[in-house]
Amino acid sequence: MGNKMKPTVFFSHSSKDKEPILILRNLLDKKTGGSLDIFMSSDGQSVPFGSNWIHKLEEKLNDAKIMFVFVTDNSVKSGWTYFEAGYAYSKEIKVVPIGIGIDIETIGGPLGLLQGFNLLSYDSMNNIISIINQTFEFHFEESYTESDFSEVMNSFPQLDKYAISVEDVVKYAAFELKSKYKRNESVIEYNIDEYFHKIVTYLNDNKIEFSTDNHRENREVTVIVARGITINYYHKREKDPESFVDQGDEAKISFQVSPFNFENCFSLLVELMKLREGNHNRYIKMVFQDNITCVTAKEDISAILSNYPDEFSLDAGRKDSYICNELGISFQLFEYNGSSQYSPFKAIYINYNCTQIDAICVLRLLNRLFEIKLIKYGNIPAFDGSYTLRN
Repeated sequence: MGNKMKPTVFFSHSSKDKEPILILRNLLDKKTGGSLDIFMSSDGQSVPFGSNWIHKLEEKLNDAKIMFVFVTDNSVKSGWTYFEAGYAYSKEIKVVPIGIGIDIETIGGPLGLLQGFNLLSYDSMNNIISIINQTFEFHFEESYTESDFSEVMNSFPQLDKYAISVEDVVKYAAFELKSKYKRNESVIEYNIDEYFHKIVTYLNDNKIEFSTDNHRENREVTVIVARGITINYYHKREKDPESFVDQGDEAKISFQVSPFNFENCFSLLVELMKLREGNHNRYIKMVFQDNITCVTAKEDISAILSNYPDEFSLDAGRKDSYICNELGISFQLFEYNGSSQYSPFKAIYINYNCTQIDAICVLRLLNRLFEIKLIKYGNIPAFDGSYTLRN
């Protein structure tokens, strides 16, 4: 088959991203058996030496049926990328933005108005093959792998490999431990006073600076702030024998973690949680920003995750929870409508083992849930049967 007979796919990108996009181009060429004319002006092949570059560019734009626009920090600063995309769109060429290190929902028009996706995993890389199959009625296997994804992403110098950051999505993370819990017919007790003293000792021994304050409203509270974590130690409040109202409250300790510098803050939280006696499983609540929406209907969550049976499974031991199999993290999405004590909020509960988790695991989970649209900016759209391509 001569080259002119091959369907043309146009890669629009910044020349500064040449190396990683070339890796992606060569992988696609291999996955499709050389059946496509993949035009990439900086690859050293698409425009032969001595050719009129502008003429060749115009020729390939006229031939192309699909243009993939690789949206990076470099390309959003390039007027040329917008010119290529605008020209292609005017020719009724399918233009598909692909966010790499940038969430395409945040870039605005005109590219932000087009259907595209963020490159967050090998599964999202397979969207490229899926779109090619749909456009040209091919049947190429969607065969990108985790190693393919790593090869491309690791070739981007100093790239934040996630399209979202924790502070964009999360107001704060929180954890609370009470001195007494009822579990079925049994009662589990924790020595909160001893745990608090372990925390203070750990901070001192590791030369971690912290501020402390004591105050009393209707019960005594000791407050510590250290490396983006506020720790509130609520002392036990005894019942007032003169009162008709039971004022007795058990001791408890709560943590509130800043989303800024999250990797360091979360690492400290994990170390502090390890000081607690008992099993290593912990719950943490991550409350979303007001502009973040999550799917909370049980049937909707089940419907979406059923598309990814190798990645997610039902956590039979926890109500309405699922497990991210790769990360070993159990999670639950929920919406709290408020009470006399708490304002409405949307959040994710994460259950994990302190010895096996770090901030990167949390970030990978949030990004994957964004990618399959369990979490997103703004309102969750009505179910349209598609979760891999952007609405």
